[in-house]
Amino acid sequence: MLYEVIGKGKMVLFQDGKAFPGTWSKASATARTKYFLDNGKEAELNRGITWIELVPSTNQVEYN
Repeated sequence: MLYEVIGKGKMVLFQDGKAFPGTWSKASATARTKYFLDNGKEAELNRGITWIELVPSTNQVEYN
């Protein structure tokens, strides 16, 4: 599969047992991907191992 990883899109951050909807953005191939919560603030990721999962935009992520 070919994913577009430059630009912006929707995201859900799962952290500390909670789900935080927001957006991601990446300006160029060498730029850092930034994650923003719906309140407009940049998401602060916990220290340690981080897992990023890409999902096609045609799919829907369901969670409780």
